[in-house]
Amino acid sequence: MLRKGKIVEYQWPDLVDPNMIICRRVVEFPGAKHPIVVDESCSLEVPKCAKKKVVGEITWKSQ
Repeated sequence: MLRKGKIVEYQWPDLVDPNMIICRRVVEFPGAKHPIVVDESCSLEVPKCAKKKVVGEITWKSQ
């Protein structure tokens, strides 16, 4: 089941590995009591998630 959620916040937690960064997205879903945190790690060489700083939408596939 696919649910559309709204990204409400981006966080950039510090990591032990200096070659990696984590893009943490806090996502609100309609009808959900709590926001879901989605972590995406990526290397500094290909910082694809670093470009996604805009607040937007994400589709979450629930189990």
